[in-house]
Amino acid sequence: MWVKRGLIALCTLYVATPFVLRFFPGVIQYLVYKHAITYFVDLRRPSDLGLNHTVNMYLTSEAGVTLGVWHTVPEQKWKEAQGKSLAWYEQSLGDGSPVFIYLHGNMGNRAAPHRLGVANVLSALGYHAVVMDYRGFGDSTGEPTQVGLITDALYLYHWVRARSKGSLVIIWGHSLGTVVATNTAVKVQEQGRKYYTTLLGISKVENVSP
Repeated sequence: MWVKRGLIALCTLYVATPFVLRFFPGVIQYLVYKHAITYFVDLRRPSDLGLNHTVNMYLTSEAGVTLGVWHTVPEQKWKEAQGKSLAWYEQSLGDGSPVFIYLHGNMGNRAAPHRLGVANVLSALGYHAVVMDYRGFGDSTGEPTQVGLITDALYLYHWVRARSKGSLVIIWGHSLGTVVATNTAVKVQEQGRKYYTTLLGISKVENVSP
């Protein structure tokens, strides 16, 4: 009896799935990105999460899309960073230290424990860590799409590149972020940028409101 019911349920699911995906495309979006699963913390205050040399900021990648971003400076700058403005953090990107742009995977936001760990490790190694929530994730506006995530990452890359002077900029993608990182690197190459970017495929002092 239970075997029969199980087979009927599997057959029903098999037949119904294409119709559900066709008429409810949001289901696919959720299954891929899981952006609705989040960590309920105040993303404007990374210092509450142990990132006491980090600034929270919001960047506009395109009309109607505002991205929440954290910039953590190298650990040796933590004392100097206390009480500093967003402008100070921007200028610090050009101090010669390598800059990691960390593109996280699906689900959650930039406050996920393992992402905090990435920012802390990179900072301890003497690197800048710039961690973004794609559109639809965390406190970023909009809804995630493949094209949208690449647009966000490409915008962030150029934003960092414009402030990093001659510093090495590294794009580090994790999980879903590997797709975003790879496509971003391709876009940079297509645009003819003469910068040396390393691609890895495999993270508040001041609150800045949108």
